[in-house]
Amino acid sequence: AVALGEHLVDTYMQQALEFRLAREKPLSTRLACRINGACPDPVRTSLLRETLNAVQIPFLWRNLEPAEGEYVWSTSDDLITWAEAQGWEIIGGPVMDFASYALPEWLDRYRGDLRRIINYMDDYLEMVLQRYGNRIKTWDVVSGANLPQNLGLGKDELLHLTNRVFDTAAQ
Repeated sequence: AVALGEHLVDTYMQQALEFRLAREKPLSTRLACRINGACPDPVRTSLLRETLNAVQIPFLWRNLEPAEGEYVWSTSDDLITWAEAQGWEIIGGPVMDFASYALPEWLDRYRGDLRRIINYMDDYLEMVLQRYGNRIKTWDVVSGANLPQNLGLGKDELLHLTNRVFDTAAQ
């Protein structure tokens, strides 16, 4: 019974996709996956090309600015160039992720200092958006906005910081 149910669902999904592809090519719906790290090899790229029409490229502050004021763009540059070569729409971000794994270690020195965190965050955001703003049209701006403890801030301060991210991105 389970196998029959799975077969019916698979058949329906295939027919629905074929119907949509016949009506609108390419699909207006984005089907994407997040690509971290190095560009996929040609075999994986081919498999992704059969499945996706967009990719999401995250910008982890920790990776882009591992040392205060020192940016490393090579991985992000390579991923964006690779995605453009596939003809995919690129979703950038999250640009500002407040999760502990995404924040640079050096930012811990300013834990709880909202003014300094804002200054560094503004610089980071401006660097990312200036570098990629003309190549990426869709942005996932903020993630982890429910994690004030990672910056030593209160909930109201993190809400202020989150609003600031959107204000900076909108400029």
